[in-house]
Amino acid sequence: MSYLSNLGLLSVKGPDAKSFLQGQVTCNLNEVSPTQSRLGAHCNLQGRMLSIFRIYQANEALDNPQYILSMPASMVPLALHNFKKYALFSKVSIDDVSATLTVMGENGATLQDKALKELQINECIHKKLAQGNQIICRIPGVQPRFEVIATLPIAAQIEGQSSHEWELQDIQAGIPTIYPETASLILPHHANLSLLGGISYDKGCYLGQEIIARMQYRGNIKKQMVAAFLPEGNPAPTPGTPVFAHETTGMVVRAAPMQSGYALLVILDSTAANLENVHLFSLDGPLLTALQV
Repeated sequence: MSYLSNLGLLSVKGPDAKSFLQGQVTCNLNEVSPTQSRLGAHCNLQGRMLSIFRIYQANEALDNPQYILSMPASMVPLALHNFKKYALFSKVSIDDVSATLTVMGENGATLQDKALKELQINECIHKKLAQGNQIICRIPGVQPRFEVIATLPIAAQIEGQSSHEWELQDIQAGIPTIYPETASLILPHHANLSLLGGISYDKGCYLGQEIIARMQYRGNIKKQMVAAFLPEGNPAPTPGTPVFAHETTGMVVRAAPMQSGYALLVILDSTAANLENVHLFSLDGPLLTALQV
C-alpha cells in the first residue's frame, strides 16, 4: 500500500449537500451511495470542465450527508473556490480534507487485507476500525487496485509513494482528469466522460447542462480522447501540451512515464483517432503511436 500525495480530497457535507451537488455536477447523485462511486465533472456555464473527480458518499445520514470528491491535489484549491462560489445560499460546508491511500496488486495485502480480497467488483465498502474510518473502492485498471480513503492517523502509518504508477494505470484505463493547466478548456464528451458513465442526461439541470445535452442529442461530437505512446528521448509531455494531426490541433490530458517512454491521454479530432501522422509539441514534433496495454 502506498500513500498517494498527488491526490487530494474535498468534503461536501450538510443538509443541502446532495441537492447542491446535484445542481452543480454532471453525474447523478442518486447513483452515488455508500457502496457505489461515480466519476463526474464540475463545469462552467459554457459546458467546459473546471474539474473531474471520483465522488463517494461518506455516510448514510439522509438529513446530513457527506460526500468526498477525489481529484489531483493540485486541483483542490481551484475546485474549492469554484464550488464555494455557488454555495452561498445552501446549507453546506466544503473543505479540503483527509488523505488518500491506494492499494495496487492482486492480493491487496496490508491494511484490511480480507476486505480487499473479497471486493471483486467496482464498488465501495465502509469499515470502522480502531484506527479510524475508511472507504475502500475498487478502481478500474489493468491490474486490481483499490483507492482507500482514510483518516490522517492511518495515512501516517503508510510509507512510500507510487504516484506515477497510479497515473499510468489511470491512463491505461482511459480515465481522464483535469489539471490547473487544462481547467475550463475541455468539454466532457471530448474526454469520453459520457462513455465512462460520468454524465447524466435525465437528472435535471446543472451547470453547463444545456450545452452538454445538445452535444449528446445532436451528435455534434467532433473530438475524442485516445491513449498514445511517446518514445523515450523526447521532452516529458505535460497536461495542455499541444498535439498536431494534419491541420487540426488537440492537447494532452494527462501523461505518465512508463518503460521506454511515456503514456498519454490526448484529445484529437475524431478523424485522427487512429493516431496516424500525429505529432506532439509541433507539426514536425515527435510522432505518437497507439498505447499498447
